[in-house]
Amino acid sequence: MALIKCPECGSMVSNQAKNCIHCGYPINENNVSQLKSQINEGTVIIYGLRQTFLIGGTMKIYLDGEYYDSVKKGASLEIKITKDTQITAKCGINVMKGKYLAKVGKLQKIQIVYDRLLGTFMMQEIDTSIGNSNM
Repeated sequence: MALIKCPECGSMVSNQAKNCIHCGYPINENNVSQLKSQINEGTVIIYGLRQTFLIGGTMKIYLDGEYYDSVKKGASLEIKITKDTQITAKCGINVMKGKYLAKVGKLQKIQIVYDRLLGTFMMQEIDTSIGNSNM
């Protein structure tokens, strides 16, 4: 038995249940297979720098060591992943301290911040939820 998210109310129910115990929505094979496929996907939202003292602040985002895209200061970037993915970022020649491991089956929101004491950029997880953002 596995727990899945009800497509109607978002509550966790058994994949073997006929109806959601919270709202009564029918759980059938189509719903279960759709929900299982969503568990194999994930979403990462990266929020760019917010500090006002930094000029420029565009970060280059790398997934598993390969360049993916850039996120500008004050902007955000949404990334769909289908496997656990190592995320790093770079601004000019200053490499990030640490890396972020994004996991499938979750919606993860991370903020890039500049630590003035250490003189480096870091990623801080600001929110994580299980399941896809469309659910």
